Amino acid sequence: MRAFTCRFSACVLALAMMPGVAADARWSRVDSANFVVIGAAGEPRLRVMAAQFEGFRDVLTRMMSSNVTSTAVPIVVITFPDEKSFQPFKPIYQGKAVDVGGLFLPRRDVNYILLGPDATSETLRPVFHEYTHLIVNNVAPGLPPWLNEGLAEYYSTFELGTDGRTVTFGRLIESHFRELAEQPWIPLNELLATRPDSPHYNEESRRGVFYAESWLLVHMLLNGQPDRRPAFSAYMRELSTGAAPDVAWQHQFGSDDIYKAARFYAGRRVMTARQYTLPDQIVRVPAVAVPLTPHDLEATIGEVLSAEQRPDLAAERFDRALALQPGSPRAIVGRAHAKQELPRLSAASGAPADWLGDYMIGATLLEHSDAIDRASLDAARAALGRVVVAKPELPNAYVLFAMAGDRVDAEPGSAVEALTRAHVAVPARDDYTLTLAYALIRTGDFAGARSVLGGVLAHPHMAGARDLAVKAMAQVASAEGAAATRAAAAATSDLADAPSSTAGESADPQPLFRKAAAGEQRLEGMLERIQCSPKRIEFLVRAGDRLAHFQAAKMGQVEFITYRTDLQGSIACGTRTPPDPVYVTFRPGELDGTVVAIEFVPRR
Repeated sequence: MRAFTCRFSACVLALAMMPGVAADARWSRVDSANFVVIGAAGEPRLRVMAAQFEGFRDVLTRMMSSNVTSTAVPIVVITFPDEKSFQPFKPIYQGKAVDVGGLFLPRRDVNYILLGPDATSETLRPVFHEYTHLIVNNVAPGLPPWLNEGLAEYYSTFELGTDGRTVTFGRLIESHFRELAEQPWIPLNELLATRPDSPHYNEESRRGVFYAESWLLVHMLLNGQPDRRPAFSAYMRELSTGAAPDVAWQHQFGSDDIYKAARFYAGRRVMTARQYTLPDQIVRVPAVAVPLTPHDLEATIGEVLSAEQRPDLAAERFDRALALQPGSPRAIVGRAHAKQELPRLSAASGAPADWLGDYMIGATLLEHSDAIDRASLDAARAALGRVVVAKPELPNAYVLFAMAGDRVDAEPGSAVEALTRAHVAVPARDDYTLTLAYALIRTGDFAGARSVLGGVLAHPHMAGARDLAVKAMAQVASAEGAAATRAAAAATSDLADAPSSTAGESADPQPLFRKAAAGEQRLEGMLERIQCSPKRIEFLVRAGDRLAHFQAAKMGQVEFITYRTDLQGSIACGTRTPPDPVYVTFRPGELDGTVVAIEFVPRR
């Protein structure tokens, strides 16, 4: 990695991703590890584009975390050869198409990146901004808004060198300098404390300076002098352990007048960009050419238009696809969805030529899973079964496969296996984790369900996930209680007298406590405080007149279990008000021991 300095717009380089191509050129498709790239530029050029996107993803992910996670859903990149073909996909504002160089369309089951013929590094900044959010949410979700937006703006200046081996981040964004020069700055304490519902994050008059100041602060922490990158990395690590943002900031930057430093940094009007050399495995990305028939192209375009909520245009494309290939399952399902009709398909209706067609069939059918018939559910499961074989590194395919199996009452063990693969690949997707927990409950693996839910309780990544995990914990206790009752009744051969009620009928799920393993000890007490520092996390538990101090390296190493439905707030650093009654399972060691599990029990 090397740094270099650029002044004003001197560093604005052409992205060299969108060569002009005749409108009647043959369209092609190449698949790399994380992208499907479609366009009329010819296979060699599409391979270069795939390498560029792979490089962006690889460098950004490794800069954010050593844990490079999988891309949860397919990312389809479509490069249009001319304005005529790109025009139908541009966003509409006040009845007119907005002049953009590209679009990023994130959807639940697939993401699209659409690139126009005249894209430049500046017009593509919004695309890379939004794609950065996708990567950040996979690697380090739950960041404070200023940091999330500041990182997205910083990395949106991505540029690939003409040699195809170097990428650059950190060029100057002149519009942000203008904003900071013309508008009053947000005080640093307010910027750091910004929440998603804060006025300067939502009101149009303040959003500009919020984005500009967030970008400048991130830029200074990454590139300014003195070198603050080690402290910035430590700050990010603390956030990943569940530390409160203000506490982590105080630990790393409390002795530094960052606000004064940022004002000075802006006044210099000189930006230092950073350049990285891509590893050989990215430069030589093994992109595979995939046949793209006219029917496949029309179906793909129809799916994009559906994602843009332009159903009439989408239906026209699916009609063209059906004219080219009558009876196409992909076009039949896509057309019905676009026309808001109930899609129907049978498992014997034939299979598409490749995994993407199968994936889109399965995902689209499951959007209507509560209404479609059994034959269509079987067709969805068959299609997704082929996807997980052809594309085993795609996490969302396993989730959809498990969902389809659940709808047709398939053996639950196969769902657990599929969902476990998705959970391991993208641990920050709390929705995957919760789905896995319910599958484990259905198989009777209550300890496994508690274990995965404990991670969500300790450090939820998605809004509302913790409340959902609390409810799931209640269902674990209820199901485990019912299973214990059935087992006891069976053991005594007295089924007629077995109680009909279950633990789930009480106000709180009845505790069936975690069994202590060999070498573990248990203490009952009141959890008063969780104290976080860069070195470790401490749990202060009062047992009688004694205040015990337990420790853990990070939140993720502690199994959190709750038997209360009234438990509010997150498992985060700070004082517990009021203190929580808990059972602490620990192993003897530093302080009073190393925490293994904390069980929140009902208040007496």
